[in-house]
Amino acid sequence: PAVRAALATYHGPGAIHLIDIKAESEALYAGYLREAIILAATGLALIVLVIAAARRFDWRRLYRVVLPVAAALACVVAGLAAAGIGLTILHLVGLLLTAAVGSNYTLFFIDNDDDDPRLLASLALANATTIIGFGILGFASVPVLNAIGLTVGPGALLCLAFAAMLSRRDPPAGVSTWAPNLPMRLSLRLHAVAALGVAAVAGHAGVTGGLTTTSTALLWVAVAVVVADHLMLTAAGLCPRCSLLGPNLTRLPEPAQARGLVAITLDDGPDPLVTPLVLDILKEAGASASFFLIGRKAEQHPALVTRMVAEGHSVENHSWAHSHRFAFSGPSRFRAEILRAQHSLGRLAGEPPRFFRAPAGMRNPLLEPVLSSLGLPLTSWTRRGFDTVTSDPARVLERLVGKDANRLTAGDILLLHDGHAAVAPDGRPVILSVLPQVLAACNRLRLRPVSLRQAMPVPAG
Repeated sequence: PAVRAALATYHGPGAIHLIDIKAESEALYAGYLREAIILAATGLALIVLVIAAARRFDWRRLYRVVLPVAAALACVVAGLAAAGIGLTILHLVGLLLTAAVGSNYTLFFIDNDDDDPRLLASLALANATTIIGFGILGFASVPVLNAIGLTVGPGALLCLAFAAMLSRRDPPAGVSTWAPNLPMRLSLRLHAVAALGVAAVAGHAGVTGGLTTTSTALLWVAVAVVVADHLMLTAAGLCPRCSLLGPNLTRLPEPAQARGLVAITLDDGPDPLVTPLVLDILKEAGASASFFLIGRKAEQHPALVTRMVAEGHSVENHSWAHSHRFAFSGPSRFRAEILRAQHSLGRLAGEPPRFFRAPAGMRNPLLEPVLSSLGLPLTSWTRRGFDTVTSDPARVLERLVGKDANRLTAGDILLLHDGHAAVAPDGRPVILSVLPQVLAACNRLRLRPVSLRQAMPVPAG
């Protein structure tokens, strides 16, 4: 204003027009950027439309194609924002190119039914050449090349990685696959919404050059949602009988209840001193049970496994090592631990286990997909005696049998331990005093104690 007033004094009002070149340039660029964003969004929409048409508008399969690409683009935008690089028109062009290339990877993993290593090697080579070719451009001093290189190079790698992880194929007939239950679907969607929110905030920050009060608040909301969700999942994993993380067998099915059956299950064996005495008690009562064995201990006492099977009991999977860190494992460790026990126990017992029980019942959300792929239902219990920590047989018995309205009923799954058993004041393992009384209570209540396999036989055919 002062400059305008001074010039007006010498040349008269309106004789000279001042133009703020910086402001005008920024306004012009902002207009171009808005137009570029609209065109890029239109291009992405057209890509999705073409894929949808090719998928015959099967929205479920379309979702599996789009999700890996969207995740890769969100990571690229977030990475640029974290590096302090503002989004430009050239970056938008790179994102559009990344989406076009990435969709090819997702379509490959979904539609290719042949796991020929040569095809996978060819795909990896093509991806490597794309990453190298565009990645080198990221080191260029020319802005056009630099922007496209920084976007397409990492984007191509992320698209391949997310496609390999998220583009699940339709399984062959008869093969078990993981179908997340409602709580897990909600959890996954919360994570997806939070990730998209973070990506949107990062993109906005890249365009505007910084975080606003609103975008900062949105970031904190996204973080709070994810933290709350993880706390809920952790709490569910610490509750052995909880079904939030997936199917969990806590009672026998209705047909078994109608037959008056009760399942006796024993954990942490075999124990060379206690297990033979437990087998004697069961044999004398004419009862059957399911022994959830630790694979490593079973290998040390194969004769006990043979006796269990010979006397009509079932051998089930309680992991290989019964590690206290089991609940903190990832998918690969879960699979290795369970499969090692599965193969060992199957060889010793003559047939593989049909049920799995987690050590101490603790787990995390990554266990259920592994169990589903192996066809092993997670099995917990209806009543447990805490006979590994309680040395009073009367208290253990009351927890298992109950009384009045809370008494033992048909369909209950009982948990005892022939391994790691607590010792009663008389110096004997608690289970040896409790188990005969549990069997007597079953007889008194006209309930028949059986193994899980007897209660839940495999349907014929």
